[in-house]
Amino acid sequence: MKPFKVPIGKVLKTNEIEFGEIYHTVIWRFLDNNYCPEFVEFDSGKNFAELYGQLPCTSKLDRNGHILQHSANCIFEHFHPGIQEALWGRISELASNEKWEETLPEELTKGFNEGNKLLLWIRNKPTHATHRNTSADSVSQLLKLCTKNDTELLTIGPDIEGMPSGCNKLGEYYTQDWFKSSHSIAKQLWFLNHLHEKHGVLGSVGMMSGAMDGLAMFCGRKVVYIAQRSDVVPRMLKVSSAVPNLEWVESFYSGNFKRLSDFELSDIERRIWGDNH
Repeated sequence: MKPFKVPIGKVLKTNEIEFGEIYHTVIWRFLDNNYCPEFVEFDSGKNFAELYGQLPCTSKLDRNGHILQHSANCIFEHFHPGIQEALWGRISELASNEKWEETLPEELTKGFNEGNKLLLWIRNKPTHATHRNTSADSVSQLLKLCTKNDTELLTIGPDIEGMPSGCNKLGEYYTQDWFKSSHSIAKQLWFLNHLHEKHGVLGSVGMMSGAMDGLAMFCGRKVVYIAQRSDVVPRMLKVSSAVPNLEWVESFYSGNFKRLSDFELSDIERRIWGDNH
């Protein structure tokens, strides 16, 4: 299979690995050096694994072997803050050596308002688990919640039909030339962490999607994911109970996701802005 490059959030063909799976399997292998799960080799995933001293296999991810269930069990049993510091340390050292902060293009943060910001991850997959794609109504609800709390809403990912005006869009930022390097995944994590450090980002929120997990798992940043219990239990419940700041807001809906309930909005508000709400 030919290596290929793909940004965080990019929809992949069946049987190819996605970014959320890379985060989970890399951490699993970091925790347990005696086991080496197989996954598809591609340039950005290969270099991310090698950053942690891992040599990826070239065969398909064995989804039938429940590799992600095994990774969840390992994370649940062994993840701790010291592991998180070690994971981030590799990225931070690479960023320093390659002078990422000095070379970061100004247009990536141009037009930001002063003050607090919240990242909203847009999930819009055409085939996999489409019932939990982001809805335009929920974007409007979260925009109003941000306005109430004097916070700017920044969306990540493609526009969806009916997207309200008033959001500042990072969009598909990962397609810009600055991210097209051998360390694309690490660079994307570093950039999003930089937004927390330098531009007032409080955290991330969005429908359950593995693309968000890295900010909590590698950077220790607040990530609030919205999902039905049937999508979370048992795997992600184990992971989020072990990884600090990876928090689940349980959503109750039938069919495709459309809107957040008042209770769910209140739960998100409490988790992002504090217990005084």
